[in-house]
Amino acid sequence: MRTFTMAILMAFTISLVSCGGGSSQLPSSATQPEQAVTIPVQALINNDIAALVKFATTAEEYAEMQSKWSEAGQEMPTEAKAMINTVLGNPGAVDTMVMPMVKEALAEVNPDEMAMGIQMMGGFMMMAMAGEDQQAMQQAQATIQAFANHIRTCGINDPDKARKAITAIVEGAGKAGITSIEDFVALPLDEALKKLPPVVAAVKDAANVYGFDINGVLRSIKVTSSGEGDTRQLSISGTILGQSFTLPATVRQVNGQWTIDDGDDDDDDFDFDFDDDED
Repeated sequence: MRTFTMAILMAFTISLVSCGGGSSQLPSSATQPEQAVTIPVQALINNDIAALVKFATTAEEYAEMQSKWSEAGQEMPTEAKAMINTVLGNPGAVDTMVMPMVKEALAEVNPDEMAMGIQMMGGFMMMAMAGEDQQAMQQAQATIQAFANHIRTCGINDPDKARKAITAIVEGAGKAGITSIEDFVALPLDEALKKLPPVVAAVKDAANVYGFDINGVLRSIKVTSSGEGDTRQLSISGTILGQSFTLPATVRQVNGQWTIDDGDDDDDDFDFDFDDDED
């Protein structure tokens, strides 16, 4: 679906504090090749999820999202919903309800094992990249190693940091006026998305507790294009955890708008499904 796949991939790969949320009148479409990346990146910097989603979906896709949005709260497990509602309405419940479970889970977390897992995944990625540009492979390997090293030292299993991060997100939801799951999903999708900037800012604050500066990475991104006609090649560069990265992408112009070509022509179904098990 249009640039949504690329936007989410970038947000995950690049990430893991913020400026004030809300719209800064970003263009609604990419009229230049580079804007297929720079507009969603700026929306993320602005914490403007409404602008990001509108930019990244076609009118038909957005209409489908709207039609399924009201079902989201009904699919969430009742017990999880009740706990979230309690915490949203009472931040003090982070200590009484959430942290006991978090501490128990963190006692099982081994940063060295997590780092080794990241390095193992990185090895598979290197094999998949065999034959690619040598510089890109070296940058990818250095970035993976930087992530592994950071996981070892960032306090990923520190209960105090977890409490600070969770509290930041709960307080962000409070600033957004989100006090219950039911009330939130009862809003029209447009209104629900416009409430999210304080929550996104809080997630960035939570990531920063562990030394992940999401906005710093996003602001480092530079995009250049090459080629002619309705298909162009992009070079997306930036810095994460002190390591430089460069990502290639292809963009195509359709009806005067440039979009990321993610190589997937199949339409994705929107599914706000909270169930872990599939039939």
